[in-house]
Amino acid sequence: MTFTMEHLAYAAHDTSALAAWYKRVLGFDIVYESEGEPKAFVVQDANGMAIEIVPPGDDGKTADASANHLAIWVDDFDAAKDQIESRGVEFEPEVSNEFFGGTRVAFFTDPEGHRIQIIWRRERLPAQG
Repeated sequence: MTFTMEHLAYAAHDTSALAAWYKRVLGFDIVYESEGEPKAFVVQDANGMAIEIVPPGDDGKTADASANHLAIWVDDFDAAKDQIESRGVEFEPEVSNEFFGGTRVAFFTDPEGHRIQIIWRRERLPAQG
């Protein structure tokens, strides 16, 4: 099983401004912009590493647990989850949605409490395909 970094996620009060900043300052491409308000974005560098930019949690804080995480892409979600669990890691309940053509997501934490997400998408992010 190969685990590959896919994206980091940051919460931001002004997601549009932050996405524009990454485009203007670092030349990242905006590869996803959600419908509705407040918007979520995915910006991506030339090598395919991405930053997911999402609105803050319901409490208005940007340090919200689901927004700030490291995402690891896996090609076989169930096998990856089983392998990690066999090493003593406990997962939070799985999440799925239609973002980028469908995803499966589950979170766990490292020993210092940093949130990590394993993610499987029907379609990879553009430069990662």
